[in-house]
Amino acid sequence: MKNKNLITVLINSYNGEKTIYQAIKSALSQTYKNYIILIIDDASSDNTVNLIKKFKNKKIKLYRNKKNIGLGKSRVLAQSKIRSEYVCILDQDDTWNKNKIKNQLKLFLKDKKVGLVATGYKLIDENNKIISLENTYYDKKNFINYLSSKNIFAHSTIMYRTKYAKSVGWYSNKLMYAQDYDLTIKILEKYEFRFLKNFLANIRINPKSMTRSKIFQINIINEELTILKKIRTIYNLNIRNFIKNYYQYLKTKIKLFLYYLKVN
Repeated sequence: MKNKNLITVLINSYNGEKTIYQAIKSALSQTYKNYIILIIDDASSDNTVNLIKKFKNKKIKLYRNKKNIGLGKSRVLAQSKIRSEYVCILDQDDTWNKNKIKNQLKLFLKDKKVGLVATGYKLIDENNKIISLENTYYDKKNFINYLSSKNIFAHSTIMYRTKYAKSVGWYSNKLMYAQDYDLTIKILEKYEFRFLKNFLANIRINPKSMTRSKIFQINIINEELTILKKIRTIYNLNIRNFIKNYYQYLKTKIKLFLYYLKVN
């Protein structure tokens, strides 16, 4: 606990002027203080960088790409700059409860076998209105049933042990959109996880962001389907269960797609 910068809060930003300030503020408001905030800005063309610089806080380390290279390559770039024992992910659209890091770190310190800790979250819209509450409890017995039908852990809720992420290849340089899903699968395949039912994050549905744009949806789905097939192989799911889970996956995608149509 005395190590300098025990935790890195990783934020990838791109044209996030509407939400980035709230995201950083929630990170700086954590009750646990031994961390830095590493921000990789992917050549934003709006006011994002100016808003980041307004904080004038030594905890914030900002790196700017000279040109836009995409979220996937930016995540891989971030890996080379992380020196901490743990990593917390915070997407630019999302925010945290002030006790998130403290509560997750407790679980890591109790058991060195734990590679990842995730939490429940509130799904919110652009106006901070709650769409749904997501805290289905996952454990060693039931997580496979859920994992093979969706990415059960929202990326802004997870905290992982850096050396374990490194050991499984960290973020894939072959994927551009579903790297978070892929990393979760790789860590869970080899290491234990813990789940906190507490609502410790707010995950924003933003149809205008890159990952929610209709232009990118086909690519996202293709990558996620590739990961679903990987899951079937890893956990030896029979074809009946795989089809059942694939059906649940499609239902989730259709539900989100209808929501995007409604708000656009």
